[in-house]
Amino acid sequence: MTQSQNARSTRALIRRLEERAEQIAVAMAMRAREVPVYAAYDDDTFLESALQHCRDHVDAFLIVGREARQLLGPELDFVRRQAILRARQGVPLEPLLHVYRMGHIAIHDAIVEAGGSSKAGMTAAIELTKRTMAHIDLITTTYTQSYLEAQHAMAMEAES
Repeated sequence: MTQSQNARSTRALIRRLEERAEQIAVAMAMRAREVPVYAAYDDDTFLESALQHCRDHVDAFLIVGREARQLLGPELDFVRRQAILRARQGVPLEPLLHVYRMGHIAIHDAIVEAGGSSKAGMTAAIELTKRTMAHIDLITTTYTQSYLEAQHAMAMEAES
């Protein structure tokens, strides 16, 4: 396959994923519930916030996929806000990072499924998966930094 054919196949794969964005977000939220510590948080407000965060992640992933670039500054604010919220709620960081990894598995599964079994589809799925690797590193690093900063700020407030 030529580079042009690969690019067309990747764009077609991204369009299929865009059509299934809500399904992917729900799959991410369901995967998150597999993390026992996280699953213990089951009030409606928490769950709706988590699902919306999954939707935001799918939107961010689609930007990364479509534009073949990483998110920049303000585009990561949704990650920062969620980290601060969960830190204030007292949700431990380790299971939250596990939830992020589970969400990435859900995205990967969606990529593979949408890619299908054709050579072009599989090649596009591999290309898109490569794009997501740096993305998951960036968002988990951003999340961790924001969470720890929020914890530090809360500790400083408690001391004063």
